[in-house]
Amino acid sequence: MTPRRHKQHFLHWHRPHLHLHRHHEEKERESGSSESEDESSSSSDEEKDDDASGFSSLTWALIVMLALVTMAGIVLGVVLLKMPKSPPASSTGDTPTSPTGTDATPTAPGDTASPTASETGTTSPSTAVPAAGFLGSLAASYTVTPAAVPAFAMPSSAIPSPSAAVSYIDSSWTRNKGGSAETLSFVDDPLDAGGGPVLQVVYKKGSYSGGGVGGIGNWQFPVFGDKKNRAVLSYEVGFSKDFDFVKGGKLPGLFGGDAGSGCTGGRASTNCFSLRLMWRDKGAGEVYAYIPTYSGFCGTSAGPTTVFCHQDDFGASIDRGSFSFAAGSWTTVTQVAILNSAPDKANGVLELYVGEKAVIQLDNVIFRTNTSVFVNALTFSTFFGGSTTDYAATADCWTYYRNFQFFEGDAASSANGSTQAAKAGS
Repeated sequence: MTPRRHKQHFLHWHRPHLHLHRHHEEKERESGSSESEDESSSSSDEEKDDDASGFSSLTWALIVMLALVTMAGIVLGVVLLKMPKSPPASSTGDTPTSPTGTDATPTAPGDTASPTASETGTTSPSTAVPAAGFLGSLAASYTVTPAAVPAFAMPSSAIPSPSAAVSYIDSSWTRNKGGSAETLSFVDDPLDAGGGPVLQVVYKKGSYSGGGVGGIGNWQFPVFGDKKNRAVLSYEVGFSKDFDFVKGGKLPGLFGGDAGSGCTGGRASTNCFSLRLMWRDKGAGEVYAYIPTYSGFCGTSAGPTTVFCHQDDFGASIDRGSFSFAAGSWTTVTQVAILNSAPDKANGVLELYVGEKAVIQLDNVIFRTNTSVFVNALTFSTFFGGSTTDYAATADCWTYYRNFQFFEGDAASSANGSTQAAKAGS
């Protein structure tokens, strides 16, 4: 009903009352009565007129009030219909409800929805943060997400004491295999001024895998969840100024299977695999892999585009010299492993990036001939060697580590691959 129609209706309701007034005035003039008539006579006349119209004065007052309320209600309804359906954001900082209509339960300060240590199988759960930049793109392309332990946090300040440094690692980095070490500490970054604390490992003059004080031997960090078929490891490694690479040495890499079965020190096994990095003479780099091998997989010599197998139970040198390390500077390395889909299917993927450049790319790897083997850990192993004295450090020197990040995924390789009969060792 429009306001105009309301006005007409309102006037219609008042016409009997207006007629009553005119009738009353005419009656007073005819009777010659004056305004000084007693109130009882006037009251009696009004009551008669009210009775004649069929409504009392109180009834008409209520009708008028009802009309006003009705008009006010209609106006209010029109205003509400024109208002936005969703209220503007509150200026008090209140969190709006979720689009689905199910509000999240607030948590107390410090609470987190991250899995507990018992749920992830780790001793130091961390909050996963999606990777950005190059690592983010790489993670998306390989369908991996931040691992059960997505990163290693450096301490807020230097820890010069080796025992205190090991205590920090044990409490913060999920280590579950490895002894004490006199060779490591956390120091202010010596290669990047203002870079904050980094892990430092010392190699004393004359040290190598067979003797002396230097490096770290095969520490295991189970950073990945259960039954993972793909993983990405990224970290930065630096070498002290005037570092003499001699003939070679080992660096951290991915590990799968049972650490007690070997895959280091000339102990090949079908129950594990390891993918450590290695520096060679003048800083030439490679992946030094304990993996099953098969006919046609190995070349006859080491080089930037070949897999050289040593024809014994030691590891295979993959693409030696395809990249290099330099003394006095940092190098970012990112390793990708996607396991073969079946024990005899040569469709596993092994890649290595230096910076953002792919330097090693293989898609015919057999990582496992045992279906119970999955990628599960970082193996932190670094020393000079080789197992002979001609690999030994020529002077005290150091390596440095920072920015460890880990990603994981469930799916094995879906690539086509040849069927091969692989065996442990090379």
